[in-house]
Amino acid sequence: MTSADAVPPLHVRVMGVTVAIESPDEETRARLAHQWSRAVVPAEDGPAARTVQALDGPPELQEAHDYTLTTQVTLAALQATVGNRFNLHAGGLADRDGRVLALVAGSGTGKTTATRVLAERLDYLSDETVSLEVDGTVHPHAKPLSVMADPTKAGQKLQLSPDDLGLLPTPHAGRLARIVVLRRGGPAPHGLVHLDPVEGLLELIAQSSSLGDVPDPLTTLLRLVESVGGVFALEYAEIADHVDDLVALLAEDVPPETASAPVRHPGRRYTGNFVAIDVPPGRVARSEWVDALVLDHDVLVLRHGRAVRLANLMATVWLELESPRTPAELVAVAELAHGTHPEAVALVEQALDRLEGEGLIVRGDSEPAGMIGA
Repeated sequence: MTSADAVPPLHVRVMGVTVAIESPDEETRARLAHQWSRAVVPAEDGPAARTVQALDGPPELQEAHDYTLTTQVTLAALQATVGNRFNLHAGGLADRDGRVLALVAGSGTGKTTATRVLAERLDYLSDETVSLEVDGTVHPHAKPLSVMADPTKAGQKLQLSPDDLGLLPTPHAGRLARIVVLRRGGPAPHGLVHLDPVEGLLELIAQSSSLGDVPDPLTTLLRLVESVGGVFALEYAEIADHVDDLVALLAEDVPPETASAPVRHPGRRYTGNFVAIDVPPGRVARSEWVDALVLDHDVLVLRHGRAVRLANLMATVWLELESPRTPAELVAVAELAHGTHPEAVALVEQALDRLEGEGLIVRGDSEPAGMIGA
């Protein structure tokens, strides 16, 4: 067997990042080169930004090791793009004009199946990650597709090249044109619906990586979403029943959205943990947050990788806490904004409890919610 040192690394280009895969032998390298056929680039193209190691082991562990390697390559590229990209958990497909459809969904909810079906009509970019520049440029992640080897064994997945599956070609890059959130098994009637701006942002934030590291993350994401006509959701049972609708949506001239001018409340970039907040006894203050927007009368607050939508009284209270306030002061502000109410004190206390439960406020006489990881 050839030593690992004698086997040249396999260079793959994923999400615009070159990753070197070190293999234990030529046989492993050849197998991985086949799986990653759409992403392999010559070593002469330039140095790799990251390096990962393919695992050695008995044949019965080969499928598991290949699956692990696919994950490692993806994570390496994600790490290399932190702060510069919006990386969505999404399948990506493009028409011949380079217009990209992003199919957003969590792991195990149908992205790969939907991507495979759509890739018979549209060019294949990825079944897992749509990596976006802030101007909407999409970098392909033409990884192998993870396909169940045996339906009775959920943990076993084959890594199949897009070429083996007959998927349409992978372009060098594209530009985001439409965003669709996949909701498999949603209530009838099935079909496409247009989400309101805040709901759309919440869906994307829940399926994104390192959003808080992008400058002005919420405003930047909002402008990108508006430029492609907002976020749609597809309620469906079988993706094959909606291929024509999705292809038509990508081709349709959907005008950009123009939301009401958002008011930004910038927080602090997350650096690994939130710090303790020193609040005087008897007062309430905001805990640490990354970014916040007032949009369509709601407040969207971003902590690290998680966003909370605040409406009505909760929004009023959070906005008032630009500096620490007493509960009595908050009751007065609430009644000024929403009118007097015989249960005003209790309602404000309920709002404070919910805000504290979300980790958004700190009470001067309690443990600091700012220490709660998000």
